[in-house]
Amino acid sequence: MENSNLSLKDSIIKKIVIEQAVPMNVVVAVIDHQFSSVIEALSKYNVVEVARLGKYILRDSHIIRALKGMRTMKRIYLKTIDDEKVLLSRREDAKEKLVLTLDNIEYLEGRLSAEGVEKNNKLKAEGK
Repeated sequence: MENSNLSLKDSIIKKIVIEQAVPMNVVVAVIDHQFSSVIEALSKYNVVEVARLGKYILRDSHIIRALKGMRTMKRIYLKTIDDEKVLLSRREDAKEKLVLTLDNIEYLEGRLSAEGVEKNNKLKAEGK
């Protein structure tokens, strides 16, 4: 079976199931828990170290790249909302997505270091 279409998570699960002969549901539960723990820790700290798997760092550059993408999506949602030619249901969807995007922008901006805030403010002023 070709592994190129599998996500990293699915590849890890498949490898463990085959090599360790552990039931898939057990492996999935452990991997899900591990990923959830890393995500939860990154929501509190900018660095998380997982034994034997390495250190995960949430860098300003990653946050700024995500913010740039979210600001682009914000502009698209606003344009969709204002376009009367777009179906009402699509405009309503855009409103819901805009609210989530604004929440995510606010959250990520709060995670930036002082230098990151400067870079982010400069990009915002440039419209990026």
